[in-house]
Amino acid sequence: MNLTKVSKNFKIGVFYLGGFIFFYYVLILVLIPTGTAIIKALIPEKNPPTLTYGILPPLEFTTKTITGTPKYELNTQTGKLPTKLPTKMKVYKFKPLGFSYNAGKSAQENAAYIGFSDADLITDLKGKTYKWRSLKTGGILEIQIDTRAMSMNTTLLGKSSMYTTGEVTEKEALKEVTNLLERTTRIDDLYLAGKNTIYKGKYVGNKLVQTEDPKDTQIYKVDFFRSVDGYKVIGPDPKEGLLQVYFGKEVPLENTYGKVDITPGTFPIMNVNYNEIDPISNATYPVITVSQAWEAIKGGKGIVANVTPKGSNPFVGYETTTVQNILINDVYFGYYETPAAQKYLQPVYVFEGNYKTQGTQGGDITIYFPAITGEYVQSVTTPKE
Repeated sequence: MNLTKVSKNFKIGVFYLGGFIFFYYVLILVLIPTGTAIIKALIPEKNPPTLTYGILPPLEFTTKTITGTPKYELNTQTGKLPTKLPTKMKVYKFKPLGFSYNAGKSAQENAAYIGFSDADLITDLKGKTYKWRSLKTGGILEIQIDTRAMSMNTTLLGKSSMYTTGEVTEKEALKEVTNLLERTTRIDDLYLAGKNTIYKGKYVGNKLVQTEDPKDTQIYKVDFFRSVDGYKVIGPDPKEGLLQVYFGKEVPLENTYGKVDITPGTFPIMNVNYNEIDPISNATYPVITVSQAWEAIKGGKGIVANVTPKGSNPFVGYETTTVQNILINDVYFGYYETPAAQKYLQPVYVFEGNYKTQGTQGGDITIYFPAITGEYVQSVTTPKE
């Protein structure tokens, strides 16, 4: 076979190969998706969304402030978005709190259990917020009568001498915190069956830092999380539980050695926002596609819920972080809950991954995006200036 025929056959082969590749991509990218969409439009869904609760209120998010204009990259195991996510999701109701004539009395009993007396009360008993202050620790306990939200804020800086070291195990700390929440009726079976995150803290100088050694531990930080129908229930920050309690064993005074009475220093920090979910629901709503959510995320419309630099201290608050590149490793549905009382528990897309910034080790990042299609959610009105 001469060179002329070889060249001619080669050109023919290239032509057919190019035609095959062109047809393949047209089939994959155009014909199949279009055909699937047409079939879905023509064939009614077997179990259409029930839309039981009508138009839903918009979700209220809190975003972490970052600097920089990050670039987004999909870094899943397949290099693609998940393909088997549901097209509709359940929406659950929160059980209404209801009015209680005993709310004020219950708040006083809760405060007494935590170690506060009537002498520590710094507000009257006529308003919706009761406050107590400990003269010993400076901690302030606050209980909302209508929502039953309970918070305790104590400055832990320089309080190393106040807490014993290595006398409490992680299991014992979890038991004590769980007892507190059960005693004050602010935990349920979904939480008890859920996961929790426990950080161990020790003092280095005046500062509380993380440790992995139980023998060094002085204070435990416990966050409770729950799931519904197999999906995580997450708050404004997915690493912060809506039931969060610090626990430490105080160094006993000489004349009270051996006592196990709870004092205001036992639970120095608490952020307890308990809203009970009704786990039975027949309400289903259509959700946007994962591709739509991803396009919104890449367009900077996602809610940055968590930014955790490597080696950061879990006992200090968030500081604005510079983010240059975001690698998304996992995408899934979760249910979003706020500390404030909500009427409905709604699903969100959760994009988890890592971020990179030149000159740093980077860290973890989580981004939310509302999942329910916009036509079934009330529009957000911007207040006039």
